[in-house]
Amino acid sequence: MNAISRLWWAGYLTYDDNNAVDKYHLTSILFTRQQISADLLDTPFCGNKRIIMGILSGLKLYIDTTKTVSVDKFRECIKYLRRYAAVTAIDYLTSEEISKLTCDFLMKN
Repeated sequence: MNAISRLWWAGYLTYDDNNAVDKYHLTSILFTRQQISADLLDTPFCGNKRIIMGILSGLKLYIDTTKTVSVDKFRECIKYLRRYAAVTAIDYLTSEEISKLTCDFLMKN
């Protein structure tokens, strides 16, 4: 993807219509670090908005709790989710379930 299309996808995948205060609150999480954005948008499930929003919500919970962002931890989390998706139909999980998986992994490791 080129830069313009990557920005469009970032906005589309992180737009949260259910949040009345800030519909782009997950966009700021996506762009916390450039490597996080690249790692997340290069995953096989990058076209599934529910999965992306779940991962970013879990990352947001982690950041709000610990006040830190570790690119290495996030990369390990993405690897974990890819392995998890290999044995589970991750497409059928809710955004909240994916958020919990993400946050739990980041907190434990």
